[in-house]
Amino acid sequence: MIINKQKRIGKVIIFTEGENPEFEIIENIFHHYLGYTITKKRRSNKIITELQGSKYSKIILLNTPTSNIDSINNESEFFDYIFKEFAIDLDIDTTNNPVYFVFDRDPINNRQGIVEKLLKKLTSSQNDSDEQNGLLLLSYPSIESFTLSANERDSFDTKFKLGKDLKEFISDKKYNSDINDIKLEQAINEFLNFLEQKSVINNPSDIFEKLDVIGLKIFKIQQANYSRENLFFCISQLVEILIDLQIIEL
Repeated sequence: MIINKQKRIGKVIIFTEGENPEFEIIENIFHHYLGYTITKKRRSNKIITELQGSKYSKIILLNTPTSNIDSINNESEFFDYIFKEFAIDLDIDTTNNPVYFVFDRDPINNRQGIVEKLLKKLTSSQNDSDEQNGLLLLSYPSIESFTLSANERDSFDTKFKLGKDLKEFISDKKYNSDINDIKLEQAINEFLNFLEQKSVINNPSDIFEKLDVIGLKIFKIQQANYSRENLFFCISQLVEILIDLQIIEL
């Protein structure tokens, strides 16, 4: 595995459902570790702030209108909202720049039917047509699974029902979201090992050709386990951003 820290990605737009720890984790990866510029606006604050970094790689980090996945269910309404709120101030172009949606698989707030529908629809960060770009990336049961995977081997064998339970576990273990070479490589390997163990891919390089269907396959595996045990395997698709942008070479 090679982490290409010199990779120029241009402008990339990431929408998250939550303010923390999503913003903190993404900032640690893309700004503090990779050195990219991050322009961000939280849902709770009208102020736009910027973390200065590479002028060739910029992350636009925004919250969705609400933390419920319903807020992106109506695509036209969502992008109308984005254009009205951010297009001018942040120079956002959601048809020519990669777009990612980062959500938790919350079984209480994010209904199974809508999640499955959006996984079938939001399959590419960069469409080849005039349609809006968008790749939906889920964390099971929450974004803290990324932190767990960066700090603990075989983390994907750990299971929780709700994000709050995982948060307590992370806190008890005193794991933090700081990122270095070792932690990031481990987080990526944990994700790839899960995919291979569950026969989603046969070898790591397969992931480059299957990013459009991996989310739905993971969802079905997770739902089957949730039906049996009322628990999710702890994994986060957040690492797919690094793979999709070819920052990671396998």
